[in-house]
Formats: sequence, structure tokens, C-alpha cells
Amino acid sequence: MPLISPSLPAHQSTEIRALMQQPDGSWRDVPVTQDTALDSQPSVAVDGFGNLVAVWTRLEDVSPEPDPSLRLPKGEIAYSVYNESTGQWGAPRKVTNDNVLDFRPQLVR
Repeated sequence: MPLISPSLPAHQSTEIRALMQQPDGSWRDVPVTQDTALDSQPSVAVDGFGNLVAVWTRLEDVSPEPDPSLRLPKGEIAYSVYNESTGQWGAPRKVTNDNVLDFRPQLVR
């Protein structure tokens, strides 16, 4: 789920976080992203190996530029895989890297 970070400017203030249920039934808030990129529209699924995989729209190097034609082409699709042994999500990696708005990723199996 996206989370707004009040300590960052609005154009850098969204993070992706996951609520993970623990063996004792409690819940733990685990960051998927924690940086100055604008992250949104997450989707999570289980891959063929049983790993949780998250994908989302990510805008790195964003500025408060009000013109959408200059900002939106920076939108890329990123992903991360949850490491059950460490209890952490891996570093975000890009799936796309082009000058076209890539958005609303969905995982299918």
C-alpha cells in the first residue's frame, strides 16, 4: 500500500509498504521502498516459486514541474521480491526504462 511521507516534498513523498502477518498472528509493517522516488499503484502476487513479488509505478528524479508532459514520461515499472529468510524486500529494480509513461502494472500467473 502507498504511504505518504510527511518529511519529503509532495513530489517525492510516496513509499510502498507491506503489512506482513507474522507466525504468531501479529502484523509487521515492512517497507518495500524507502527513498525519494515517487512510488504508486502497487500490485503484489506470488510467483511460481512461492515468492512474493511487488510491482508498481515509479518516478525517479522527479521535480515539482507542473507540466505533465515533462513529468509523466519518467514513469517506469519497478519490482521487488520479498526475501522470507531476511524478512525484507529486495532493492527496487526497473522493468522498463524509456521515455513513455508506464503505469498500473499488474502481475498475472
